[in-house]
Amino acid sequence: MGDVSSAEYERLLSPQMNVLKRYLYQKVANHADAEDILQDVLLSAYQNYGQLKNKEAVKNWILGIAAHKCADYYRA
Repeated sequence: MGDVSSAEYERLLSPQMNVLKRYLYQKVANHADAEDILQDVLLSAYQNYGQLKNKEAVKNWILGIAAHKCADYYRA
């Protein structure tokens, strides 16, 4: 993740958790599968956090990751 601290990552993502969970529960009917996708989204976001150029756009960024993970889920 480079020079970005996990505290900064957590500080920026924490306010988005309710929106993210609501989005996933709406897209995926199975609650357990939605939780699994949530973990995949958070891991992917953590691994790619250094690529986020505009920290103000974190909500759109995290929801974009979630949309891709949901698409992967339905493709599988």
